[in-house]
Amino acid sequence: MQTLTQEIERGLSREEKLSDDYRLQGEKISLLEKEAASLSLELKAAQGRYNEEVKAHQETERSRLLNKEEASLEVVKGKWHWAMEYDY
Repeated sequence: MQTLTQEIERGLSREEKLSDDYRLQGEKISLLEKEAASLSLELKAAQGRYNEEVKAHQETERSRLLNKEEASLEVVKGKWHWAMEYDY
């Protein structure tokens, strides 16, 4: 009878330990899921900032090229007017 009682106590102890282990694992999983969600939000924010910077750079580059083309066109117009004035 004493052996049976000891066996039951050991079984209950193992069950209690497993229950604690599962609870701790569940807490760790929950913590990791929260961390993953936070990192995902940070990544989306960083991607948004990057995309805005790329867009701003593209607009600046486009504007610079347009200004360069307009300046070249003005030079050509100037040469054309000069040539027309002097009948070149």
